[in-house]
Amino acid sequence: MSKARLSILVLLAKVDGQITADEELLIREIGQHTGMTEAEIVDTLQNPFVTHDVSDLSADEKFDYLFSIVQLMKVDGRMFKDEIRFCSKLAAKMGYDEAVLFELITKALSTPTIDKAELKKKVQAYLKA
Repeated sequence: MSKARLSILVLLAKVDGQITADEELLIREIGQHTGMTEAEIVDTLQNPFVTHDVSDLSADEKFDYLFSIVQLMKVDGRMFKDEIRFCSKLAAKMGYDEAVLFELITKALSTPTIDKAELKKKVQAYLKA
């Protein structure tokens, strides 16, 4: 599942045409944090894929996916419409109300130090049963 998550991040990073150095660094950090080897990370950066059904993820995994994509969107200091659309579609596939993305983006951009546990509680309220 780590490779699928990283693939989604790579595809998001490529939405605006290229992966910036900051985006690649964050993708690598997330890959390492999830236990991927350097070879797996490089392979995913070069050959991202999406075959994983994100609707089957647990609530915790869904939050981790969403949190990661918002981190990636904000890492280069710019957010593109295509990135937001990509993330919105992914959130909907996971079973979230589309307003969840706005909640995550505003909290992640306005708060320098995020209380991830508190944010998780707020985000889970947007998960449709």
